Amino acid sequence: MKNKIVFTMIVSILSNFAYTQNNSDYSLLKGTWAINDGYNTVTLKIIDETKLIYDGEQLIYKLISQPKAIRVFDEYDYFDYLYVLNGDKLTLTFPDGNNYIFKKNKNSGQSSGKAVANSVNGNLYGSFCHWSGSSGVYSTSSYSSTDRITFDGKGNFAYGTETSFSSDAGIYANDNNNTQRGTYSVEGNNIYVTFNDGSKYTLQIYVQQDWGEITEIKYGEKVYAKQLCE
Repeated sequence: MKNKIVFTMIVSILSNFAYTQNNSDYSLLKGTWAINDGYNTVTLKIIDETKLIYDGEQLIYKLISQPKAIRVFDEYDYFDYLYVLNGDKLTLTFPDGNNYIFKKNKNSGQSSGKAVANSVNGNLYGSFCHWSGSSGVYSTSSYSSTDRITFDGKGNFAYGTETSFSSDAGIYANDNNNTQRGTYSVEGNNIYVTFNDGSKYTLQIYVQQDWGEITEIKYGEKVYAKQLCE
């Protein structure tokens, strides 16, 4: 009986160490990764070699090899998330067996990110998109619409909508034929935009990187993200 207990303990210890620690991928994983289903964005941020933030929650982890996995610890247990790195794409296999592909935010792994203008407005630059769409249940038709707002980092912006419709009759697309322009200013967590026709709106900063770059903004329930434009 005693020998059986000792044997069981040894097997348990060996099975745990079968997943050996691996830090070789740390420099590639470090930074912020994001996944978006068209409505919500979930982020995974590798802070250092022991801490990460997933969907706003800070957790303790370590990298495992054979097979490669991110081992995340909670108060009583740990969970292994198998991963595959392919350039700026990270495929995670969750414990339930589902695969999710995250994309790395540009410059997010660098200690000092992309240089931006000294003004606060300079933190907001590039294109931000929001996607919506639908498909017919009893037909082959589908519809999609992408709202795109582009900031120049100097207080000017352009806004337009790209739409497409497909059916058995063919494909119709309408790209940026209704572009509107105006000016903007960033104050605190708010973004104040004024169109050339005088109409004014207030947007909010939704995600801002450590180096200042704004990568997601929000208007009402709509989230506009840089990665949705790619």
